[in-house]
Amino acid sequence: YSCRPDGSELRRHTAHETFFVRHAASDGQRVVYQCGAEIWLWEPGRESRRIEIHVPSARTQAARRFVPAAEHLQGMALHPAGHSLALEVRGQLHTMPLWEGAPQRRGCHSSRRRLGQWMADGRTLILNGAKRWCTGADWSDYIYTLVRSGPAEDRYRNLSFVLIPTN
Repeated sequence: YSCRPDGSELRRHTAHETFFVRHAASDGQRVVYQCGAEIWLWEPGRESRRIEIHVPSARTQAARRFVPAAEHLQGMALHPAGHSLALEVRGQLHTMPLWEGAPQRRGCHSSRRRLGQWMADGRTLILNGAKRWCTGADWSDYIYTLVRSGPAEDRYRNLSFVLIPTN
């Protein structure tokens, strides 16, 4: 709407029925405004038109994507009691109950896990893993690593320091 400074000659310029015009801004010749969740442009003597806005983002790339596991299954081991599996899928080790419960990832995200095997006791899962990167290993005399040597519940108490000679 517009009017004269004294309030006379009230005129409607847009035909939006559902939402009010908000946040109008002008360069002196045109008016840009918000209506609903859209941006519109009004120019004197013309119909209002919606302005298309495309904002490039990584949302598509960051969105969860489900890939067929069968294409990436590298190995599996059946639990000694037969109620669950240890699966190596896309370089990560997962355990999965066969009837009820959710699959769980084993190990950290930055390591590649391979060859998961259940021990005969059915409580211990052995896995071989490799860190994806190591800084200065090509010129070092020794490499050290911290390995988990106990249950995951004792998060910081079950780490063992291992010093490995490179020669």
